[in-house]
Order: sequence, then structure tokens, then C-alpha cells
Amino acid sequence: MVVVRSQGVPTIFTRVLVILLVLVALGVMGFMTLEGLDFPEAVYMTMATLTTVGYGDIVPHTAAGRWLSIGVMLSGVSFGFYAVGLLAATLVEGRLGRLVEERRMRKQIESLSQHFVICGYGQVGRRLARELKKLGADLVVVERDGDRAAAAQNDGCLVIHGDATDEDVLNQACIAEARGLATLISDDAENLYITVSSRTLHPDLPIVARASRPRGSRYLSQAGATTVINLDQLGASRIARSLLRPDVVMFLEEMMGSSRDDVQLETLRLRPGSSFTNETLESLALRRRFGAQVLAVKRKGRYVANPGAAEKLEEGDVIVVVGPGEGLTRLADAMMPPPSA
Repeated sequence: MVVVRSQGVPTIFTRVLVILLVLVALGVMGFMTLEGLDFPEAVYMTMATLTTVGYGDIVPHTAAGRWLSIGVMLSGVSFGFYAVGLLAATLVEGRLGRLVEERRMRKQIESLSQHFVICGYGQVGRRLARELKKLGADLVVVERDGDRAAAAQNDGCLVIHGDATDEDVLNQACIAEARGLATLISDDAENLYITVSSRTLHPDLPIVARASRPRGSRYLSQAGATTVINLDQLGASRIARSLLRPDVVMFLEEMMGSSRDDVQLETLRLRPGSSFTNETLESLALRRRFGAQVLAVKRKGRYVANPGAAEKLEEGDVIVVVGPGEGLTRLADAMMPPPSA
């Protein structure tokens, strides 16, 4: 969906109507003055002249009336060409503008990598997009509702106006290059279909799916969703944790959502070929080299909290670390396998 600010069709019709009324008024006054016709005859004469249908029982009798008829005829024909041309130009301009804007947006989306795909731009989708943009992340919104798609574009998002359950639409969002996908439609069945399609197109893609019912949560997990969020349960859990451990919740939210560079909370995956594989935390000296402290190691779906210095990292491990933003960036680079690998 592309919003194009161009001259609307109602405005064109208003302009054409005003010009037509002015021509009729001038013709009627001219025929009444020059030909001595009464008002109905003058209106009839004017309309017959404007439409170029010719005269029947009433014709101009004076030279001035004939000249007036010529002027009204020429004005009527010119007005007709003008009205048709103006309307056509408006329609073409609007369509051409949309095509140009759609092509520009498509090229921007095709150039993305490590971006996020948001399926559904309701209240949750809009807030998610706002948070991701606040953190400097690239994102693409897929929305089939025209008004919501236009709202997403007005909010500065790259938008694909289409049905996210269609694999072709997901491919247009460059899902194969995406860093993650969130399907936030209120219908569990549609979220399930999107999850299955996304998992097929990108087997390793992190997928966060919204669920409205417990049964939907189970099916979404079985379909391949990395994380399933039930908003009601999430809200209740968030309130409970805030009541029981408010400082812990505030600390985690600050670490995860802050844009400050002095300290951040991050997760990093140990990929195949990394020099960190089979190394202990003590030998890696992450705190001395990068200022990073390992809080946990995720291995085969389970977390090893507060790992000791003798903990040996394995391929596929995900480490949860806290440290300065610059140090975590250098750590992520150091963990990457060499180009030859």
C-alpha cells in the first residue's frame, strides 16, 4: 500500500463543474442580451451550442449572436478536451506515482539483510515496530488491511500490502535474509499457517508467534515457533514479577531496552568453525579481553546459569553476556568463524 498525495478526483470534478457553470452563465446572458431571447430559450440555445448538436427551431438571427455562438462552440469543445485531459492526467499521475513508490520500496526491501518481519500491524504490531526502530533495527511490515498498511507507511515502515499466509508475500519480505519474524495476527489459525510457511522458507529463523488460546500456543510450538506469546498470560506474569521482584524487572528491562553503550545485555551464538569451540571460559578470559561477564550458557534448549570458569563452550551454544556495547561488538566479531570456515 502506497499513499500518494495527488490531486483527488472529487477536486477535479469540482473544477470542471465550476468551469461548465461559468460557460453556461455567460452563454445565457449573451443570448438574452444579443438575441433578445427569454431565459428558457437562452438556456436552450446555450446548451445546444455547447454540445454542438446543432440548432432546430431556434437559431441566432444577428451577426453578434452568430459570433457568440461560435465562441460558445469553441469554448465547449475546448472545455470538453480540457476536462477529459485533466481527469486522465490525474488518474495517470496517481497510478504512476503509486508504481514509482512501490518500485522504490521494493528495492529498499530487497536490499535488506538481518531485518525483522512483522506480520500484522494492529496495536501490538505498531508498538513492536516502534520499539525495534528505537533500537535501530530494520523491519518490514506485512499487512493485508489497506488502512493499516497505509498507517504503517505513514509511521515510516517499509510495507508489503498483502496476505502473510501467502508464501510469495513472505518471499517479497526477503524472509530468507531476515533476522527474525513476529506473527501478531489475532487469529491463531493464521499465525499457525504463517509459522509453518516461514519455517519452511527459513528453517533457522527465530519466530515469535502470538496466541490467543492455550491450545493455539501448543500448536504454534509444535509448528516451529521459537517463542509463543499469550498476551493475557504475559501481562499477568509481568505484573506478578513486578510485584515480587521490581528491581530485577527494572534492571532487565533497562539492560535489554536501553540504547546506552556503557552496559548492555546480549546473547551470542557459537557458530560452526568458531575458535571459541571447546574452549573454557577461563581460557577465553572474556572479562579481561572484552569486559563481558557470562551470565548463562544455553545448550540444547537448557540454560546453565552462572557457569564456572571450567565450563567448556560447545558448537551451537548461546551465551548470555552483559558488558559495554563496544566490548560486546568486539566479542561478537571474535566469535565469528574465519572466512575459510
